[in-house]
Amino acid sequence: MKKSCIILILIIFALSLLYFIIGKLIKVDHFACSDYCPVPAEQYEVKIYPFGWNKYLCNLLGGTSVTYYGWGKFNICLAETN
Repeated sequence: MKKSCIILILIIFALSLLYFIIGKLIKVDHFACSDYCPVPAEQYEVKIYPFGWNKYLCNLLGGTSVTYYGWGKFNICLAETN
């Protein structure tokens, strides 16, 4: 019983630490609008993840993995603000 409680506490601590680390990596704001922005500029602010694009991580953070074709092929993560 005592051993399982300690393991549970360690797991909770590890998950909290992981959440804190991921939160610190989400730190780059970028204005994602071209020449014409029909709505207020705040709606074009995006977060850039310095560790790169990853389908699993995108889904984990509540986004949707999308492939965008422009001047090339780009894999992006779409997310809505709360």
